[in-house]
Amino acid sequence: MGLLMGNRTACTLLVMIGLIVAVLVTTPSSAQLVWQDDFEDGNLDGWTVAFGNFTIEDGTLILENDTFPTGVIYHPSTGVVGSWSFKIIGRGWEIDFIATAWTGPNMYGYRLFRGFDQFGEAFFFEKILNDSVERLVWYSYAGHEYSNQVNITRNIEGAFEVYIDGELVIESTDASVMESSYFCYSAHGNGSALDNVEVVTKLYTPPGYPTIFLVGFIAAVAILVVVGFIYRKRVVVVEG
Repeated sequence: MGLLMGNRTACTLLVMIGLIVAVLVTTPSSAQLVWQDDFEDGNLDGWTVAFGNFTIEDGTLILENDTFPTGVIYHPSTGVVGSWSFKIIGRGWEIDFIATAWTGPNMYGYRLFRGFDQFGEAFFFEKILNDSVERLVWYSYAGHEYSNQVNITRNIEGAFEVYIDGELVIESTDASVMESSYFCYSAHGNGSALDNVEVVTKLYTPPGYPTIFLVGFIAAVAILVVVGFIYRKRVVVVEG
């Protein structure tokens, strides 16, 4: 009878440990605000101007330069899974929303920019790898709005969705770049502007060693506990 009760207890322990492991493995990651800037404070704290004449007017980041209307400004940003949203004004701009550097041979990341294709204005989605750029997909833009609300999402599998003014216009999947250091804004043309930037990430642990080690460790401990428990019960029954 004692051995039977011991087996039942051991099975209960196994089920409980299995449930704990399942929760650890399947619990979805939680969203967390990385940073945001609506420029209402009137300063460029956190931003670095690479070149160009950027200023803040009426709570909006604006490029002002009559003789050389182009500029680059960037902000620390580490999110690679989550969402990126911003309002942007102008017809010539680039946003490197995931970037390991703002320029140079060690730059990896993803870029959305507004330019022109054979049909007219378009939005382009590209991957940056060192000194090369791979165009993943583009969307010929039928509208002529000078201002756009942009929302980009990416899940843990690397699936991107790009919304322009609430409309899903670009879908692409790529998981080759899973690190980021900066959010970069390249502006072209006087009056180009950026506003209401918000970066939200999901707490992300790359698959591999940490997760496998944790699950393996819990499983090993569970086996040792159950085996020890059953062995102890058998000893008690034999001695009895």
